Amino acid sequence: MISDRLNAYEINLEFAEMMILALKEQMRLARIAKYGPGSEGLSDQQLEPLEFEPDVSSMEVAAESEREELPPTSDKKKHKHPGRQTLPQNLPRVEHVILCTPEQCVCKSYGA
Repeated sequence: MISDRLNAYEINLEFAEMMILALKEQMRLARIAKYGPGSEGLSDQQLEPLEFEPDVSSMEVAAESEREELPPTSDKKKHKHPGRQTLPQNLPRVEHVILCTPEQCVCKSYGA
């Protein structure tokens, strides 16, 4: 019963994703029709801002198509984490064993 509902949700999700892709393509084709054949080489990132400008000439579209494509933007800045550095082999290694009382060894949540 649960697996049937999950399958139905997955099918609905796949259908919705396909609809989104189809609608995005329709928007792209409408923008290309609106701004002329020079806009065919523009990416979606270059075409989208043209919608907010009142009067866009074919010269501006041609100039935009000659520009280098913008890198994809993301909300978060991705920084590569350096990770942990390995300690030098010549450092002395000291092992400390910390003993606890039997009361400290009992889990307070489960009592085991």
